[in-house]
Amino acid sequence: MLPDLEKIVAADQRAQAAVDQAQKEAQALGAQADSQVQAIQTSLQAELAQVREEAEDEILRQAEERAAEILAASERYLQKLAEKQEARKEEAVAFLMSQVLAP
Repeated sequence: MLPDLEKIVAADQRAQAAVDQAQKEAQALGAQADSQVQAIQTSLQAELAQVREEAEDEILRQAEERAAEILAASERYLQKLAEKQEARKEEAVAFLMSQVLAP
């Protein structure tokens, strides 16, 4: 019976060694997966930052373009007001002259 017992003990030791090896491999795979997840997360964060920056740049460009359009429209409006003021001033001077020179 002793040889059978030795076989059982040997088989148990081999099984335990196989379990230990499987645990080590599982831990290594877990660490590798964690590393890959971290790398992917870092990459995605960088990509998100790039996309966000590009979107902000586009929004800023559009805002600056719109501001330039508003400024140009304001300048045109002010020019028209100045022209109207000048025309009214000339009309007022002509009217006053006619009143002063009228008999």
